[in-house]
Amino acid sequence: MGLTWLDKDNIAFSQRYDFVRKMMTHLAVLNPKKFEKVMTVQRTGPRRGQRSPRQMGLSTSAQDVFVAKNLRHILFVPSILLRCSMKMHHPVTNAACQGIAFAINRMRYAMTFDRSIKIAPSILSADFANFGAECEAIEAQGADWVHVDVMDGHFVPNITFGPATCAAIRPHIKGIMDVHLMIAPVDPFIEGFAKAGADIITAHVEAGPHIHRTLQAIRGAGAKAGIALNPGTSASSVEALLDMVDLVCVMTVNPGFGGQKFIHSQVEKVRTLRAMIGDRPIHIEIDGGVDPTTAPLVAAAGADVLVAGSAVFRGGSVGNPAPYGENIRAIRAAAS
Repeated sequence: MGLTWLDKDNIAFSQRYDFVRKMMTHLAVLNPKKFEKVMTVQRTGPRRGQRSPRQMGLSTSAQDVFVAKNLRHILFVPSILLRCSMKMHHPVTNAACQGIAFAINRMRYAMTFDRSIKIAPSILSADFANFGAECEAIEAQGADWVHVDVMDGHFVPNITFGPATCAAIRPHIKGIMDVHLMIAPVDPFIEGFAKAGADIITAHVEAGPHIHRTLQAIRGAGAKAGIALNPGTSASSVEALLDMVDLVCVMTVNPGFGGQKFIHSQVEKVRTLRAMIGDRPIHIEIDGGVDPTTAPLVAAAGADVLVAGSAVFRGGSVGNPAPYGENIRAIRAAAS
C-alpha cells in the first residue's frame, strides 16, 4: 500500500509534534510484539535500487530525510517533523505502510469540521466476541464515527472497556474513534486512551472537581476534547468551558446501559447549547435513545453527532451487515 504523506506545507507547525508523537507511540501500542525491534533514526540517502523520497512523491530532498526501518518496511520521515520531537535520538518504532497511512489519514480527518449529520454507532451494542469485524462492518455500511462507551462500575453502574480494547480495535477503524469516558477519576487514564488511538476523548463534567484541568490534559495528550452532561446537569455548567472543547455530549438517557428510553426534556438543553456555542467549531453529540423517531428532534435543536447502539445493530451481524446500513440510513434520513 502506498504512503499518504503529510509534509511541512500541509500541516501547521503546532500540530507537527502531535503527528510525530502519535506516529511513534500510537502504532507501537497497537501491537507491541510486532514492533519490539527498533532502530535509531539515521540521516541517509536512498540505497541502490531504492526509490528516492522525491520519486515516492515526498516534497523533500534525499539529504534531508531520515530513514527508520525494521525487517520489512522502510519509513521516510522528513527531518522537519522529527525536529519537533523531544529528543532526536529517540528510536522510531516503524510500522507497515498501511499503518502509517492510516495514522496520517486519521489526523487529516480529525482536523476537519462541519455540521453535517454524523452517525456514531456505539459498540456497546455490538458482538463483544467480534469487535474488530463489527467496527469494519459498520464503517462499510456508512457509519461516520465509532463510539466507545467506557464505564467503570463506579461512576456508572456497569463495567465495559479499557485502553487495551481501544488499542485492539483501532486498526479496524478507518475514521474517528470517539471515546466516551463514564469513569471517575478521569485524569489518570487519559494518556492510556490517547495512546490507544482515541481521536476524541469525552469526560463528564460531573466526574471530578477539576474539569478544566481534565480538558487541558486531553488536549495535551493530542486528542480532541469532549465534555458530557448527564440529564440532571444544566447547560450552564459548561458555558465557561466552551473555548476548551471540540464536542459537547448531551446524555439523553442516564448513563450506564444501552437500550434505554429517550428523555425528551433534553431537547431543550440541546437548543440552549447550540445558542451558547454560536459559530465555535464545536460538535453537539447526542447519546442515548437515538432512533429514527428521536433523531429529527435533536437534529432540529442543533445536534450533529448522533450516537446509536441498538438502533444501528438491531437485526444485523458481521455475517449479515446489510441491516446496519439500513438502520444508519434511516437515522440519517430522519435527522436530515
